[in-house]
Amino acid sequence: MNEKFALLTYLFAVGVRAGSFRRRWNLPLVHGPDYFYHMHVAKGFYEGAGRGLLHRYRALLLWPYAAEAAVLVMLVLRDNYNSLPTLCLVGILSAVLNQRLSLALVMRSAKKFEDKEVDPAPAAVTFSLNPRRLSDYTHPVFEIVLGNIATITLIVLAQMRAAMGPPLVMLYLQIGLLMLKKAIVDWRSAAPLENSEIYLEVRERRRKLLLFCCDFYRGAIGFLMIKQAVLQIISFESVRWALQSFYLAVSIACVWFAIVKTNELYALYRKTKPTLSRKRRLAIPDPDGFVAGGFLYFDSDNPAFFVQGPRSVAINAGNHRLLLAATYLLGLLLLSTWANKANAATASNQDMRQVSTPALEWSSPLRAESGKK
Repeated sequence: MNEKFALLTYLFAVGVRAGSFRRRWNLPLVHGPDYFYHMHVAKGFYEGAGRGLLHRYRALLLWPYAAEAAVLVMLVLRDNYNSLPTLCLVGILSAVLNQRLSLALVMRSAKKFEDKEVDPAPAAVTFSLNPRRLSDYTHPVFEIVLGNIATITLIVLAQMRAAMGPPLVMLYLQIGLLMLKKAIVDWRSAAPLENSEIYLEVRERRRKLLLFCCDFYRGAIGFLMIKQAVLQIISFESVRWALQSFYLAVSIACVWFAIVKTNELYALYRKTKPTLSRKRRLAIPDPDGFVAGGFLYFDSDNPAFFVQGPRSVAINAGNHRLLLAATYLLGLLLLSTWANKANAATASNQDMRQVSTPALEWSSPLRAESGKK
């Protein structure tokens, strides 16, 4: 039954990704025929060199899906359906990273066709001065329920003497997603002076959509924690199937809501023009802050994670948020390693108990017979 649920979940994820594929396919045209993504081009660009660049981008976009399809066929032929969730996660990550890399490569080739003289994109920008707090984007009921779920799960698993590695990793992921949510709230919203309302609305909708995704994954992790606790108490297969069906139904509702909001967001994107300030991806660094041959940069006052170094892009190792993120990832790696070793030790102890139990059952009749003699 777990194999059927894994196949059903994978097919659901494929359907969701297929719905967003058209948007990825036409991403260079999101701002209209006068732009190649956020780069302004001359009229007739897509009738000449732009057509080849667009075909090149779309060809680069397809190879992760072809590789995933080949792996899917191999897993189905081997009846290894339990690996489908892992394949789905790897497929999503590879598709997103490949899209960004493909777009960056094609944008570099399209740079020579940029029309800088008649670029109508607004250059003057303003920043939103409205203060934002994490509490303004937090639902108290959701946080209370999530906190109670984590507490109950840890108490139940400790009482049952179950493996504590997985719930601790999940709790650590909860903390990481909460940190990410705080970082999203703190993002500054830049908008041009011309028609700034619609730009700020786009930024706010994007922020709320990202925060919804964070809460969705936090809720999913909370569900997995409480599911683990319930299955320690009740081991019926019907209960497992009911929990999985409930999880799938809630996931479908949340994903449908995210798709609707994403379509509304991209409809607003089509009404905007990319600002000239967006093309300056890297902050201007202090020349005295570079070390290690220009690959590292130290400036705690610079909010950028990456800056333009003398040779290539340099990491701003003085950024407090970057150091916090690196420390968190190191802790996650260490905690995951410990959890894997603890689970392996628990599994080996259970196997030894199962092997020793039949031996005891066979020895008890022999002892009884020898006592009679």
